[in-house]
Amino acid sequence: MTTRYRSIRSGKMENKTQEKIRHYSGQVNDLPWQSGELACSTRSTDSLQELIERLTMQQIELEMQKGALRRVQEELQESRDKFQELYDNCPVGYLTIDINGIITEANLTIASVLGEERQSLIGSSLLQYIPADEKDTIVAYIKQQFETGNRSSCEVKMVQKEGVQFYAHLDGMLVRKKDTGANLCRITVTDITEHKIMEDILKQSKEELELKVRERTLELETANARLADELLEHKRTEDMLKESNEFNTALLENSPNPILLFDTDTSVKYVNPAFEKLTGYSKEETLGIRSPYPWWPDELANQYEDSNAQVRGIGSGRIERCYRKKNGELFWVVTSITSIKDKTSDKIKYYLANWLDITELKQAQESIKQLAYYDNVTGLPNRILLFDRIKMGIAQANRNQKKLALIMFDLDNFKEVNDTLGHAQGDLLLRKVGERISAIIRESDTVARTGGDEYIILLPDINSCEDTLVVAKKILDSFQIPFDIEGNFFKVTASIGIACYPEAGKDLGTLTNNADSAMYKAKHSGKNRWEVFYPDGLQK
Repeated sequence: MTTRYRSIRSGKMENKTQEKIRHYSGQVNDLPWQSGELACSTRSTDSLQELIERLTMQQIELEMQKGALRRVQEELQESRDKFQELYDNCPVGYLTIDINGIITEANLTIASVLGEERQSLIGSSLLQYIPADEKDTIVAYIKQQFETGNRSSCEVKMVQKEGVQFYAHLDGMLVRKKDTGANLCRITVTDITEHKIMEDILKQSKEELELKVRERTLELETANARLADELLEHKRTEDMLKESNEFNTALLENSPNPILLFDTDTSVKYVNPAFEKLTGYSKEETLGIRSPYPWWPDELANQYEDSNAQVRGIGSGRIERCYRKKNGELFWVVTSITSIKDKTSDKIKYYLANWLDITELKQAQESIKQLAYYDNVTGLPNRILLFDRIKMGIAQANRNQKKLALIMFDLDNFKEVNDTLGHAQGDLLLRKVGERISAIIRESDTVARTGGDEYIILLPDINSCEDTLVVAKKILDSFQIPFDIEGNFFKVTASIGIACYPEAGKDLGTLTNNADSAMYKAKHSGKNRWEVFYPDGLQK
């Protein structure tokens, strides 16, 4: 009876253990006690209990391993989700094609650029988004990628779903698909339309500037040739005066150049008609007066006194000076001063000054400078002068451990003014914008028109990037007042991008590109606002 009881008890324990193993593994293998070797009659209850305990421990270990495996799977899925999010929202477009140019993968960025849903891209041909005149180029590029396997890039035109074309930079590399071993080409697509437009604008501006410089250079060469002739004549006059201690009245009176005679005490003893004609001062107003003379600009009088004293000490000299006519008009002369000595004492008795009018030459030089460095519509510094100042500002900021900033903005809806009133009135608006901005910035700042309706403000020597927000607010506030365009009032707004040195870049190209990115972010975010470029992205 005892043996029968143990058999029944063993059978119940066996059934419970099998149920637990089924719960965790889904199956039951033949257990040792199912064989005749482990019959209840030949094995003790203690041995069976030990076996059950071992199985229980194994069950616990399996549970722990399953939990660890589940956590690894969850972390792996989270990592995959993060990678997919980065891939989809990367600032450049990604797509993958097979050897036939069929798109097998695409991120959300390239789908947005092409104006398609991502699912519509998958399975379609890349050639579908290439204009007819560029298809041979892209076919050759795909063929090269799959034949050589080398990473390479190209620039092509692409077309959006709505038919709008844009320039793109493609950078491709060959990858192998793990499951099939097939080769695929992964391509990054970057929209470079704005870059291409800027290249065209710069090329056109350079050609126009080169033409104007050639024209002005020819004018300057002509003026220089005329000046050389005049200087030669001037030298001949000096030589003739030196050969004789007596005044050649006819020569002095008829000389095309103004001539003055001074005593050693600086009083004027003689002026010829050419002097009267050039300056507007008569002989009666001039004879007997001492320095400072009325034709000296007030702000230069002390400087001229010092240089005259040096010339008197030497006895002769050549000086280039700016004088003022009686009517207030400024003019430039080259003054040659010669001493006249007393025959008996050999001491200097008079100083003879011979003027050569070089005003036209100075004006020609200034015109060339104006064309080369200033915008002909607004009179503001142009791109060349601005970039030169930015480079100097970066060097100074680096040397003094200071900051500087670029504020780039363009006018929202400027096209409406051109379409409504014409380009002449549009140019007038551009000038008024330049005047209004110049009035709200510091004297040490620079505002330049860099093309179209785009302006850049250089703010050197600032304490922090937050200082730029004050200027940005002033710009937006100033545009709240409508512009009077010959009786027509227009209210325009501005989209502003800000880049600060050194956070947003340490060189000219990086700073301007990041300011441009911030400006277009502002424009695409609703206009009439500013965006600041930070290293980790654009922030308002």
